[in-house]
Amino acid sequence: IRLQQGQHDEALRLCEKAIEYRANCPATLGQIATVKLYCGDAQGAVKSARDALSVRIMQPPLLVNLLATAYRDCGEIGLSISTAEEAVRLDPLLSDHLATLCSSHVIAGNNAEAHHLAEKILSIDPQFRISDFAAKHPYKDPSRRVALEESLRYAELPE
Repeated sequence: IRLQQGQHDEALRLCEKAIEYRANCPATLGQIATVKLYCGDAQGAVKSARDALSVRIMQPPLLVNLLATAYRDCGEIGLSISTAEEAVRLDPLLSDHLATLCSSHVIAGNNAEAHHLAEKILSIDPQFRISDFAAKHPYKDPSRRVALEESLRYAELPE
């Protein structure tokens, strides 16, 4: 809730407190990974997401996609693509996973693949809009959100 309210530092403080109580809980580790990502600590998000995935028997697609997003934001585009592909494999009808994969392909310069993914996103979710997708990513640093929007715009997804 604090993250969505734009209170990034408070969200991080609360997550760190939760980790004191539930250090091996995959949901807690996944939540701190999310908060670290949007606070600008993509490397910390990668570590927390990997920790969360290591204690899960089944890998939830949203957590796998979070890891792909964190890799993308760290500049680890190859890892982002392969991880996002796994999220898509786990839940092929969720446009968020495809959008993460699409933005990573744009950054990698794989324009044909990015455009193909944009078409796939719109076939699954004709109402998909960059603004709606970006609104789900409450980055503390607004330039991160702008970069995300620009990558999806480059793939010719609708505003």
